[in-house]
Amino acid sequence: MRPETTALEGLLRDESAHAGPARVEVLDRVDSTSRYLLEDVSAEALPRAGRVCLAREQTAGRGRRGRDWVGHPEDGIALSVAWPLEPGEQVPPAWPVGAGLVLGETLHELGYAAVGLKWPNDLVVGEAKLGGILVEQQAPRVANGVGGRLVAGVGLNRAGSQRLQLGRAVTDLAAQGVPPPGWLELAGRLAAGLLEAHPWLMAHGLSQAGERLGAVDVLAGQRVERLETGERFLALGIDPQAGTLRVRGEESGERGEEQALHSGEVSVRRWNHAE
Repeated sequence: MRPETTALEGLLRDESAHAGPARVEVLDRVDSTSRYLLEDVSAEALPRAGRVCLAREQTAGRGRRGRDWVGHPEDGIALSVAWPLEPGEQVPPAWPVGAGLVLGETLHELGYAAVGLKWPNDLVVGEAKLGGILVEQQAPRVANGVGGRLVAGVGLNRAGSQRLQLGRAVTDLAAQGVPPPGWLELAGRLAAGLLEAHPWLMAHGLSQAGERLGAVDVLAGQRVERLETGERFLALGIDPQAGTLRVRGEESGERGEEQALHSGEVSVRRWNHAE
């Protein structure tokens, strides 16, 4: 077993005392940690407590809506966590937003109070992107006996974001005035947060997390634009039951009809956001 894997296992035991043992792997290089966990059809059962894959270098990281996630070895975190899904087991619709909430709160605990969640899956500081979450589900593969699974992939800029040259505003933890934890320690804290949160997210979703969502939601009260259509709205906040973004038409006033935007259908940005 690689020394980094042993070290990460120890960190997870320390940080997630109630989550039980998880299967842990640290890889030098992989195309995508999430793809690695989704496509592994080995006979070994996926543990209920979860499986963690961390890569020093990820060559084909994936973001929402088919976008690439770009990073340099150890400058960023390329991490995925997977759990089994039993036949008929339903993932609450707010689970992906819950993952973003938990990761944002974990970073707050580490001293990065300015980190917010930009619905549905971006971790940001101001207008600059710090990280992202991609949640995927896979149905059971009956032919080869592989059960269903839920995978949360996390990409986070730890340092060096100025070298990415992406043509949009990005940032990293090192730029926030608080020295970031070591690469392995940071990954352990983020993975532990997800491992701890998964059971209650599956049982309750975010039905009792409205105030917590309000503390990280950076779009609430902002004017947003639906990129696909150019429609403009006032964002009212994230619905803790459905994980949708509650909005009202910009021209409709306070009594206008409230709508729900679904993350699988739309992307939004603040409509006065400077390109």
